[in-house]
Amino acid sequence: MDISQAIEQGKAEIRIHANESHASIQQAYLKVPYPLIGHRVPQLRAAARAVRKACPRPPHGQLIAALDALWRSDLYEDKLFSILLAGYFEKYLTLKDARTVCLTWARSLMGWSLLDGLASDVMGRIALREPALFEDSAKWVSEPSFWVRRAALLIHLPAIRAHELRFDILRRTAEAMVDEREFFITKAMGWVLREMFDRMPLEAEKLYVVIAPRAAALTKREALRKLEPEIRERLQSVVMASG
Repeated sequence: MDISQAIEQGKAEIRIHANESHASIQQAYLKVPYPLIGHRVPQLRAAARAVRKACPRPPHGQLIAALDALWRSDLYEDKLFSILLAGYFEKYLTLKDARTVCLTWARSLMGWSLLDGLASDVMGRIALREPALFEDSAKWVSEPSFWVRRAALLIHLPAIRAHELRFDILRRTAEAMVDEREFFITKAMGWVLREMFDRMPLEAEKLYVVIAPRAAALTKREALRKLEPEIRERLQSVVMASG
């Protein structure tokens, strides 16, 4: 079975589970401008795994064409399905794919629920194999779409979790966006710092001390909220003293 046929079967399976009442709830929660049929993420993941099982090593050109065709659907579930599939087939995606197809998706999408998986589970994992993508991401701070600017932060999450962070690139990115007050940017900056404090506390403290004097209150709350009170107080004292 080729990848296009496998994806069509996956789409059919997803539509079997359409739920109109659930779609209304999701529309209110996700606030995306795409029609929804109502879905459960585990069902989408199961459909994506079935595609991978049916076509484990698709030819590269066919894979990219099929994923991009799926993404171009107006339906929210199809767009999310394409991102889940890109994650499952990530090892077959190249730096060029990330720079063209994935970045095009990021520039065109609306909504954190699509962007976050694309930035972290797909582009972030490609960047671990293709570090030039991290350098690319530092330039996304000038992108008109704040979703792409959010991606410039979230692409570092897999590297943080793998202890392979390119600290200087993340620092440049954070400093370039620290004055932003867009909710989805300030929240992402805090999220990235929180993950760093959990896995790379020394690097997290270095970055936090640099950006905290100018960072949004939300960024600081998100960054520090899982730390012990004495650590939070010490960091706050260091920031005050440096200011």
